[in-house]
Amino acid sequence: MKQALSLLIGFVLIQTQAWAISGGPPEDLSQNNYQGTYAGVLIPESAEDQQSSTSMGLFSFSQPKTGYASGELLTFVNGTVFNGTLQGVIDPKNGSLKAVLDATSTFNVSVLVPSGVDANGNVTFTTEDYPIFAQGSLKAKIKPDQSGVTAARVEGTASLDVFFQIQNDGTPSITQTAKFQVDGFQQSTSSTLF
Repeated sequence: MKQALSLLIGFVLIQTQAWAISGGPPEDLSQNNYQGTYAGVLIPESAEDQQSSTSMGLFSFSQPKTGYASGELLTFVNGTVFNGTLQGVIDPKNGSLKAVLDATSTFNVSVLVPSGVDANGNVTFTTEDYPIFAQGSLKAKIKPDQSGVTAARVEGTASLDVFFQIQNDGTPSITQTAKFQVDGFQQSTSSTLF
């Protein structure tokens, strides 16, 4: 009886291996390898839009073999310089890049804030400085360059909200929104930035 049971278990194990489905991704993603270093410009979307037409920017980012794309952003909005970061992901299936832009200016906004009452009953104020900053998003498509000059092109749009003012409760208020066309390219297949 033990021998029959051993044979039956051995047969089941062999059959299970024969019917097993191999693991791994359902499709070969190696042909959609977006690893590398990219750079590009942010071009004003419209000359009629005063807020966007006086704005421009530069960006660069690195996409490692695994993980998210990260890089640097330098943009000018109405003469104010913003220096910051770009953090995003590239979908390997269709080459879409979605990124968050976050930048800060060297300028500050000074706001008078009530600090108390003096001996005469007058309200006293102190000055608090708040940094000017900008936040937004970038949506682009990475596609092969048909001319063969570069490995890939980066094309899309970006939007950047600028916070120049502080509301009475101390929260930032969107002063303007700059909209851009994104035009970039893959510089190398190495994912080392600088």
